[in-house]
This record gives sequence, structure tokens and C-alpha cells, in this order.
Amino acid sequence: MNRKQAEWLRGELASWRKEGLLGEEQAQRILNRPDYLQALSGAPSRTLTRVFAVLGALLVGVGVILFISSNWRAVPNGLKLALIFGNILVAYALADRWKFGARPMPGLAAGLYFLGVVAYGAGIHLVAQLYNFHADWRTGLLAWALGALPLAYTVDSRPTLWLSLGLSVWWISAHFGFLETIVLHQLLGAFFVLAALRHWQPMELPRFAKIYFVTGSVMILYSTLLMTFNEVANDFSPQDIPEDYWRYAGGLLGLYGAALAGTLLRKDGPKDMARRRLVLGLTAALAPGLLLLATDEPGKAYLIFVNLILFAECVGLILFGVALRSKLYVNLAMGFFFALVVCRYFDSYWRYLPRSVFFIVGGVLLLGLGFFLEKKRRLLIAGMQTRESI
Repeated sequence: MNRKQAEWLRGELASWRKEGLLGEEQAQRILNRPDYLQALSGAPSRTLTRVFAVLGALLVGVGVILFISSNWRAVPNGLKLALIFGNILVAYALADRWKFGARPMPGLAAGLYFLGVVAYGAGIHLVAQLYNFHADWRTGLLAWALGALPLAYTVDSRPTLWLSLGLSVWWISAHFGFLETIVLHQLLGAFFVLAALRHWQPMELPRFAKIYFVTGSVMILYSTLLMTFNEVANDFSPQDIPEDYWRYAGGLLGLYGAALAGTLLRKDGPKDMARRRLVLGLTAALAPGLLLLATDEPGKAYLIFVNLILFAECVGLILFGVALRSKLYVNLAMGFFFALVVCRYFDSYWRYLPRSVFFIVGGVLLLGLGFFLEKKRRLLIAGMQTRESI
């Protein structure tokens, strides 16, 4: 809640008291809530405190890693282990104190938990280097991501969940080249969206659901956008990709299929129509990547199909955002739709128009498109409540 919303709430409460909808005691209890008082006073929000705490923890973690690395040869092995494990234990102990103590400070605790996770990941690679483990560094990324995931749920740490998902994306991307990872990102993004549905219902963890959904949606949309380019579709060949690529692609597809079956078959699955349609739309969203894996020379028909799929994904995300009253999802879909139009303009008309006409026409079209999208976005958001439902 910001200051403007707090002032609006105070005016509404006064009207409700006059109309007899709310008693004086109930209204005063609402006005005495910490979130309202903080917003009305203009004090920094918890989100801002948490952001600074996480950034500070990240800088401290990087500094400790650089200190240990720069003095690696001079420090005895026992002291190295003490520094590695000591950083983790101290960070978690202080975080527990600030989160569960008599005078809790959740923002600072979030930063310290994040520092502990960073120290944990650095410790994995430093210990492997210390004892000369002959292991792939990407395995350390996977262990880091899997180790951070349960902590995120245990202490309700959204920055830790963001880190865990980012590490998982980095891990899958580190195995192959740019073209090969496009399809893998699409499959992983679809799995994240299904995970978001499970966090909405029945797990009732909307804050974590939002992280999964935003991450998965961005991965699906940007990978589909890349597939609309003729160069990507033609350069990607199933015959040229490594043999172990099929293991990862098949594993992600099997993981998605199992999650999809579990979502559709469970009695406590998605209840509302918006989320049901989202489940069905996910399968269609995977079609461009699956066709790319099965076809050696996609052709123009494939490019038209992928452009239509991306357009449908943007429209579907807008409708989903309107149904859930989420401005974030509407803005995300509008952004990718704008990117699609810009990419097709530069991709299709650059070679046919004189350069000066190209830029003049392009500028006019972009200004008009920007005005149109902003107008539509405001109309959509005006029909929703100010507060996001998820």
C-alpha cells in the first residue's frame, strides 16, 4: 500500500461509517494496522528494505568469495573450511534471530538468508576445488539450485526462490548453445507455469505462484519470439544437435507431461475457468518448439504458425491478467506484443523500403502503436481493482 492508496482508504472508511456499513471501532482497528500507518507516514516500505538488504547481502557474499579466492594459496585448508561453513552458519543464525526474535526485522532477515544461500553456493565450488573433485561445474549449479529451493519454502523467502529458479535456468542453458536452449527454455517455462497453478490451488501460496508464473511466462514468450525469426528456424537442425540433448529435452517434456496429468486428474486442481484455459493453452504454446525438434526444414508455413501462436499467447495472457485483475500480466503481454510487431517490421520491410522512408514510416507506426497499446492497457486496467489479486 502506498500513500495515495492509504489516503483513499481513509476517505472510504469515513464514508462507510456515515452510511452505517462500518462501526467506529472496526474503522479504527483498520486505521491502526501497521501497513496503513507506514504508508500514510511515507516511511520506506518493507519491499524497499528487503531489496536493500538482499543487495547488501549479495555484495557481502561476493566480497567474501573474492577474499577467499585471492588468498586461496596462503590460507590453510582447515581455515578455508572454517571460513566457508562459518559464513553459512553465521548468516543463517543472524537471519533466524531477526526473523523469529522478540523484535523481528523481516527485511533484514531476508537479506541474511539470501547471504547464506550465496555462501552455500560458493562453498560448493570452493570445497570441490579444495579437494580436487573431478566434477562438472554445472553439477554444482544444480546442487546450489536444489539446496536453495527448500530454504525458500521453509523461511518464506522470495529472493531465495528467484535465485533457485534462475540457477536452474542457468544450469540447463550451460549445457548447450544458444539455438539448442531455446526449445529447452520453452519446456522449462511451461513446467514453471504448471508449478504456479499448483501453488495457487491447492497449496495456497500465491506469492510463490506469482514468481513461478512470471518466470515461466517470460521464458515461453521470449523463446517463442526467437522462433519467429527465419534465421533461428533455418539454422536449428535436429540432425546437428548433440545426442545428450535428447535426454534433457525428453526429461523436461516428461516432467511437464507428468505435471500436466497430475494437474488435470487431481480433484483439487484448477477450479476457475481462467486457470483451466491456461492449462490447455500451455500445450498449444509448446507446439512451435516440438515442431522445431521434429522438422529439419520448417519453411514459411512454420514461421506464420509461430507468429500466430505468439499473438495468441499475448492475447491469452492479457485475458488471464484481466480475469485475475493483475496489471503485471497485462503489461507483460503488451510488452511482448509490441516486441513482436517491432521485430516483424524490421525483419520484413528493411530490404524493400529506402532507408529514409523505412525509418520515417517505422517511427510513425511505432508512435501510433505505442499510443494504441497504452490506451488499451489503461482501459483494461481501469476495469480492474487497484490491488492485484495475486
